[in-house]
Amino acid sequence: MSSVKFLTFWRRFQVFLFLVFLIFPGIISSAHALTEAEKAYQQAEKELKRFAASKKKLKYRRYWLRVIARFKEVYRRFPESRVAPKALYKTARLYEELYGYSGRKKDLLTALKYYRLVWEKYPRSPEATQALRRAIRVYERKLRDPVKALALKKRLKRSSASKPVAAQKEKASSPKKASPRAKASRPAGKVLAVKIGGTIKQIRHWSSADYSRVVLDLSRKVSYQAHVLKPQPGKPPRLYVDLEPARISPYLKPLVPVKDGLLKQIRFGQYRKNPVRVVLDLASLTDSRVFFLDEPARLVIDLIGKETRQKACPSPPKIINGEISL
Repeated sequence: MSSVKFLTFWRRFQVFLFLVFLIFPGIISSAHALTEAEKAYQQAEKELKRFAASKKKLKYRRYWLRVIARFKEVYRRFPESRVAPKALYKTARLYEELYGYSGRKKDLLTALKYYRLVWEKYPRSPEATQALRRAIRVYERKLRDPVKALALKKRLKRSSASKPVAAQKEKASSPKKASPRAKASRPAGKVLAVKIGGTIKQIRHWSSADYSRVVLDLSRKVSYQAHVLKPQPGKPPRLYVDLEPARISPYLKPLVPVKDGLLKQIRFGQYRKNPVRVVLDLASLTDSRVFFLDEPARLVIDLIGKETRQKACPSPPKIINGEISL
């Protein structure tokens, strides 16, 4: 190719590129926006970690709202980015966590509002399914509204049923299963039978006159069974929970005096290899509910007085032997 022809070709190519960028400016801007969105989301995550590590800030509502605002801003600025559903979901989770500290029903309802936004605006995102599951838990365990919980369960079922084609494609593209001969070469299930237990990292508790909450922060989800024991001569009423497979952090003290509201003290021990027993000595026999929450893993024990009264928000939680991790 002669130099004249090459220059002619090069000029035409430059004009072509100019026209492409002129007609489709979104090609560049959208890629840039996506990068900026990821940076903004990462900054919000960093601020959340700093906040969660501060015992002082966790006691004040304004710091919670400040972190929440960072995730809201990510969604507002980059609604078309792939981190937008993550930011919305994290906003909802933080409001739900805030309810655990404030006791304000408004925080819980706000969490539900943002969960709904996730599955309505981003129905194909992984966060949509997570948001539906969280909302179902809230209606079942916190708001005690089985009708709304059932409606969301039906929605979740329909959502799962609408993705068979995608599931089949994924199955077709996955590697073929190993032959029976290859399976037989593995030891007879010994590796799979090993149970990896969770560690109780810290205990938190707070109370009002007619309500107490105890939270056990764990490294991972475990099985649990709760039982209530009526008072006996010389012994107060007790609620105990067995967690398995689990172990106790060596930094935790085996006895936590409380003497506040409905709760006298918390004690726990590990008498066998796997199960841990946590015992709550009660001031009086009360109604109770025990449930597990994920992300992060924690067991929540609520004690509710027989004469339930409308009270102000419980006092901020006491942190014992550790830091709160959202």
